This record gives sequence, structure tokens and C-alpha cells, in this order.
Amino acid sequence: MPNRERNGTTPEAGYTIAMTTRMTSRSSVTVVLLIASLAGAGAFVGAQARGNDVTMAVGQSVAVAGTNLTVRFERVLNDSRCPTDVQCITAGDAVVLVAAEGGGARETGRYELHTANSNREATHGQYRLAVVGLKPLPTSTRPVPAGEYVLTLRVSRPDPDK
Repeated sequence: MPNRERNGTTPEAGYTIAMTTRMTSRSSVTVVLLIASLAGAGAFVGAQARGNDVTMAVGQSVAVAGTNLTVRFERVLNDSRCPTDVQCITAGDAVVLVAAEGGGARETGRYELHTANSNREATHGQYRLAVVGLKPLPTSTRPVPAGEYVLTLRVSRPDPDK
């Protein structure tokens, strides 16, 4: 019996060995990609640390502490992020609609912000609004109901050197 399990001739052992190998190689690739992306985003990480993070449920408005800015998480326009129980080639993307008022702008602004590409942020008046995260992630068997989304947004002053 131990020989059969070690050689993977039983269905259970073969599945376990294959699954462990697959998960290990995917985990290694994920770690390498994560390190590479962080290395290229060093300047952006520093800029993020200077801001205020605000977390809002759908339909909720928040007055940003220490500013005259109010932001509102209107809704999720699209969510094509990779489900948590599936292995995807890309992480996918979600698009949220955020409204901002005050902050040195003359009018209320409405911005479509993405979770996974270069359109993660917008400037409203004297402030930069950037998506930090959107929860929960979908699963393959259950899309996220519209009322369950929670958005974390980073509010900061734009870098004057840019």
C-alpha cells in the first residue's frame, strides 16, 4: 500500500500529488509577480501612505477628516474580478462610481474608478481619489449582491512634482 501511494497509482494519491505540485508552482509564480509589481510601484506606494483611507458601503457618503471634501460610493458599475475559488490568468477588474463634493472644486464630480488598471484614481479639486480595495470578492457560484459591496478609497493631495 505505501508503494502504491508513493507512486501515485491510487486516484487519491495521484490527485493529491498533482494538486500539490500545481499549487506550489502557481504560488511561486504569484510570489514572483507580486514582488516584481511592488518593485515597479515604489513611488506610488509612498504617495498612498500620505492619504486618508475611507471605507464606505454602497450609497454611503463620508466627510473626509481634516478636509472640506465629501465622497459618496454610488454603486458598482461592473465586476469582472476573478472569483476566489477559481484560478484565473488575470485578476479581472471592477468599476465603481464615486461622487465627490467640495475639496476646492466648483461642482460635484462623478468618477468611474477601476480596481485593476491605470484608471484607479481621479483628481477632484485639491484631492486625489484612488481605489484601495473593493470587497467582497465574488465566487464562481455566487456573484456579489449590489448592496454588499464595501469600497476603500484613499484621499490625498496630488503630488505637486507631477
